Amino acid sequence: MINAKLTEPSKIRHKGEFYNHSPAVDVRSSVGDDVWNQYFTFSMERHPYEKVISHVFYHARNKENWDFEKELKRVFKKGYYISYPIYSDGEDPIVDFIVNYERLQEDLSVLSDKLGFDVSAHYPQTKHTHRPGRKPARDLLSDEHKDLIYERCKIEFETLGFER
Repeated sequence: MINAKLTEPSKIRHKGEFYNHSPAVDVRSSVGDDVWNQYFTFSMERHPYEKVISHVFYHARNKENWDFEKELKRVFKKGYYISYPIYSDGEDPIVDFIVNYERLQEDLSVLSDKLGFDVSAHYPQTKHTHRPGRKPARDLLSDEHKDLIYERCKIEFETLGFER
């Protein structure tokens, strides 16, 4: 179930101030429907298992001798990996296009065609040094963890057709 607090417009720090991961409902609320509807809006989504593992390694990046299970519990508790509320109204996506990170090059090509410039030429490589070895998330998670992620992100799995 989506947390209603995450899908209602929040109090933007200062009117018109946006930040990394600003919820689309906040942006739409701030700019108004007329402006919102004039623009092509998009977001990016990543497989929920990969998001969980990415957050684990990112939050442990400066720690020595950290415990995977402890960091995983922290990520589960915080819910960092639940991002459907960022690009939806809680029930349906409100952006025009969702880039599926698992099909990154293909979707960036679609986005490039839509925007009229090569998006991939401007796509930064960030935060890619925190996860050594790049072992697939499904290999790092137990079945119990996968079930929990699926239950919390079921709408993301269904919307983007992610494999369970």
